Order: sequence, then C-alpha cells, then structure tokens
Amino acid sequence: MRDGMPGQPNCLACPDPYQRGRMAGYSISGETRILAEKVTLIQVEARESVVAPGQPVTFDVVTYPGTAELVWRFLREDVNEWVYPDECRRMTASCTFVPPSGGRMQVYGRWYLLREDYYATSNSITVREAALSLECTPNPVTRGNEMNCTAKPEPVTAQLTNVRWTFIDTAGNNIPGPNGDRVTWGGIMVVGGTMHVSAEVNGVPLGAEPVEVRVERRADWRVSFPAMPEPEPSSALPYPPVTTPGGAVGEGVFGQYVYSYGFPAGPLGGGTGPNRNWYYLRAPLEINEPHILINPGLYPDDPFFRAQRGGLDQDGYRRCDAAFMRSAFASVVAHERGHHQIAAEFFGTAGSEMLEAATVYSPPTQDAGEVTDILLAPTITALEGRQSGFDDKNKLMLTCKLQPSRTTGDR
Repeated sequence: MRDGMPGQPNCLACPDPYQRGRMAGYSISGETRILAEKVTLIQVEARESVVAPGQPVTFDVVTYPGTAELVWRFLREDVNEWVYPDECRRMTASCTFVPPSGGRMQVYGRWYLLREDYYATSNSITVREAALSLECTPNPVTRGNEMNCTAKPEPVTAQLTNVRWTFIDTAGNNIPGPNGDRVTWGGIMVVGGTMHVSAEVNGVPLGAEPVEVRVERRADWRVSFPAMPEPEPSSALPYPPVTTPGGAVGEGVFGQYVYSYGFPAGPLGGGTGPNRNWYYLRAPLEINEPHILINPGLYPDDPFFRAQRGGLDQDGYRRCDAAFMRSAFASVVAHERGHHQIAAEFFGTAGSEMLEAATVYSPPTQDAGEVTDILLAPTITALEGRQSGFDDKNKLMLTCKLQPSRTTGDR
C-alpha cells in the first residue's frame, strides 16, 4: 500500500489527495521530450461534518480510471479502532452509513497497471446530540416593524418536524403560532414578550431556550405643536359675562383655550403574527390651529365694557370700572396662553412618549373608534390633570360688581 510515505500504510496524517507521476512524451523535429504530470488517484469527502446520533452520512469517492477494487473503512475516534462497513462493500462512487461515533472514512484501492495500493482519508465527522435553538431578528425590534423567529436544528442537516410555536406577551396573553413544519414565525410587533418553540429533531422531541423579545419606541416620534395663537373675540362665550362678585370668574366665561386634533393617515396600526389583536397609534397626533378665545365684553369698543363706569351701586357694592376691565383682559389672555404653554410642553415630552407607547389588546370585532379612544384616554387624562392644576392656582378674582349693558346682548 502506497500513500506517499512508504512503510506507513495506516498514516492518517499524510497529505490528501494522493497523487502519482504520469509520464507523457511527444516529438518535435525528431527530438523526443518527456513531461511529468501529477494526477490524483483517489480522494474521498463526507457530505456532512456534524451529525446527530443515528444520522447517516454519505461519503463520495473519486478515483483515477483503472482501479481494480476499493476498500472502505472507518476509524472510530472514540476507541481508535477501524470499522469496515458492510454498506460500503463493492461501492465505487459513494457510500452511506451510520457512523457509530466521530471519525474519518478511509478508502484505498489498487490499480491494474500500478500494482500498488493507494488510499485517501475523508474530512472528520463529529457526532453530536441533537439540539434545537431559537433566534429572533431583529431583537430588539422597533414598534410597528416586523420581526421573524427561526427554529434551528443541531446539526443543521437534521430534519425538523412537528414544530409548535407560542408567544406569551407582556400582558400574559398566550398567542399560539403555526404547527407543522413551519420553521419561521413572526410579524409586526407592538409589545414584547417571550417566544417559545418546540419540535422533533430527527424524531427526537426537543424544546429550544425561550427568547425574550423586546420592543423599542419609535425614534423621533413626536407631536408637533403649533405656535402660540393671538387672542380673538368669540361669540361662543357667555354674553354678557355677568358673574357674582367676591368669587372667582368661572372657566370659559372671560376666556377659553381650544384646539382640535386628528390623524393624517388614520390612527390605528395593528400587530400581526405573535402580536395579532394588538393595536397602537400609527403616527403622531396632528394638532390643528389652536385658538385663544376672549369674551367680546372685555374689548373697549364693546357696550358691556363701556357699561363698567365704577362707583357704588344701591347696595353699596363697588362697581367695576375700565381699569378693572383692562386688567381682566390682560389676566385672561395670560391665563389662556398658560394653557397653550402647558399643552405644547406636555406634547413635546411626556405626552408624545405616552402616545407612542399607547397599546391595547382588543378583539378584532371592537369598533376602531373605540380602540382609538382607549389608546388616547391616558394621555388626555394626564393633560387635563395638568390644566386643572394650573386653573386651581391661577384664578381671576372678581373684586367688583359687573354691570350689564342697558340693552342685553347689544354689542
């Protein structure tokens, strides 16, 4: 037996593939020249490098023409012994058998003309217990973006069957996934949770280590709030604005701050796959132009304003005068501007964060308007709380008695 190193017929460290010189000749102008060309006599390679116990491996062999016989043997690395597989007898191109352990296949053969044996050794085979792993990408995922999870067998050539998926979201909802041979599952994500998968790897039931899925807020997702509006008279406020002296002027009597909002492309976005039935706000609120409404009676050219001439009434109460009316106008405008400032600051920070993070798990039969109201409610309540706190600390006290104009409603 020859492998390039005489006297070492069982050498597994010898270089592969094994080659032998072949002589060729030709003649030019009567002169014969001899060229030496190396040719590969035999080489063998395993189709897999890592297999599970009981998994067959196919070895492919390539030989130079003229071989008389091939002999296959497998070196068990766990006990350092040779095994001669029955499955490989008289095989000339490939052999498939189940390796009892890790090791390497050696194939040697004899050529008629060379009268010597030459052999080659395959790459090493590792036999490893079957395993199942789970990978989810991207993770973390941005809210509203898609994430996909993949079940991966070990070894990679193993067959996955009876795959079962489950996602448990942060609210504790158990969302079942597809069963069968689906090795991937995912969808548009709204909230995080834990992904689970089990499967049979080459017939062995296994469960992968669960993966914690994290959902991150959308960057630069922020409500754009309009600039401060100028005050304007409004007939929507009570006229004439007569209130009881000695107390605070009621909200919406002398002035009011109002604005409206909408959604430029529809409010709702919905999760899919592991996050089906979860909803979120697709885009920030679009704030329409706000208004600072002032009671017309606070303007100097209004009959109600002109009716405030001061002095005492028949009961001894001090009547309001023009100075009070001018001061009231300035106070009301400042007050309503304060409401605008509160709203602008709120939506520029906490309000935008609350709206971006607003999510709800809802059955698909629920009305979209109801779902939107549920998503908005915590943010609106928080803003109303700030505005109410501002009102409690900033009241206009009526220290005089307002006089109606001679003709009620006359402006």
